[in-house]
This record gives sequence, structure tokens and C-alpha cells, in this order.
Amino acid sequence: MLRDLLPHTSETPSGVPDEETYTRYREASKALVEKVMEASMDRNAIDRAGRELGIMSPEGVLMFDSEEDMTVLMDYTLHECRYKGKNAFERYHEQVDGDSGAGCAAIDDLEREILAARVASSTSLFSTASVSPETNSLQLEDLVQEGRIITLVDINLSHSLTQPVILFLRSITFEAGWSASSGVSFSYPLKLERELLRVWRVRGRGLREHASARRFAALFRLSKTKGYETLYR
Repeated sequence: MLRDLLPHTSETPSGVPDEETYTRYREASKALVEKVMEASMDRNAIDRAGRELGIMSPEGVLMFDSEEDMTVLMDYTLHECRYKGKNAFERYHEQVDGDSGAGCAAIDDLEREILAARVASSTSLFSTASVSPETNSLQLEDLVQEGRIITLVDINLSHSLTQPVILFLRSITFEAGWSASSGVSFSYPLKLERELLRVWRVRGRGLREHASARRFAALFRLSKTKGYETLYR
């Protein structure tokens, strides 16, 4: 039915980059992630992430349902596994700006902007308000922070979504005002809004520094049984 279709707009939201600029940011982000992984990733962190996500067997073997699970594991390890209260991007940010920066791979100004945006980023639940394939963007309404709307630039999602959904993702907002995801998102039917918000509230109880990881892990597991299939590119 018509009301089930995701509203389409051809207008360019304020601050949305052209495709060349978006590609520069995407390539710089990939380069930065590789540097952070080289500096911070270790087997203990990966194993911990696997246990918390529920994809490690009792024998200590990581069990993936698909290649996408590997992307989820890496994203969780970098953003949600904390050592002395800091995740991999926060530790790397301190290293490149501190006295120990000499031991890090050099980063340019664009990578510094992306690193700062990663450090300031957070996850949330969003409903899709409209999509613009022409500008590779979507307007998303934050279900947790009332009144917050972000412009997400994502070629895959903007060209594949045809109906409204609820998305769990990490929004990384740059200086120009537009946002990208960390590369991972879980999508769910609109009818699950109350259940998703309940999971968000319940998993957010307790120590604040662990809330984001608990929410990520719980919503990942829920996506396996009640979410839509997502392909990461």
C-alpha cells in the first residue's frame, strides 16, 4: 500500500556532500580504521567481543552465520570493547595527540576530523523519515533523543530501502553537519518499536560505561530473529 512506501525526496538536504567528497571521506575512514586496528586490535579483545555478542562457542571458536557477522565483530571490538574506560578510537586519539604519538602511523587533517567524529559518536535507534537516492542520503528521526533528526549519507541504504524501517546504527557526524554510519546497521520492522525501546532502556541500566555495549549486543541478537537481512559494503 502507498502508506507503506518510504517517502522519496529529490531535494538536497543542507550540508550533504557531493559524491566525490563522500568518496574521499569514505576512503579516508577506511585508512583510519586500518591504522586503529593495527595499533589497538588484539586477540583478547576479539575473543571478548565474540563472547559478548554471543557468537563464540563454549570451545572458544567464533561462529559466523555470514560474512556480515565478521564486520559486526570488528565494529563492536573497536567501538564497544573498552580498556581502562576507553575504546580503540579514544585510545588512538590520545596517542596521536599526546607524547606517545611518535609510535602511531601519521594521519592527515581529514583523518583527524574523522577520528574526532568517531570519538564523539554514539549509537541510537532511528526511524526512516525519507530517502533521496539522488543525493545518496536519508533523513532519520532519533527514537531515543526526541526531536533529533540526522541526515545520513549512505549509498547502499539510500538505494535499497523502499519502506520505512527502524535502524540501529552508530551515527558519525562531521563538521559540515552530515552523518555516516560506522559501516554497521541493524534494521527492524516498524511494529517492533516498543520492543526495541524496551530493550534500549533495560540494557542501559547499571554502569553507564557498559550501556552502549550491552545495547549493541542485545540488538544484534534481536536482529538475528526479528530483523531484516542487512548487507554491508
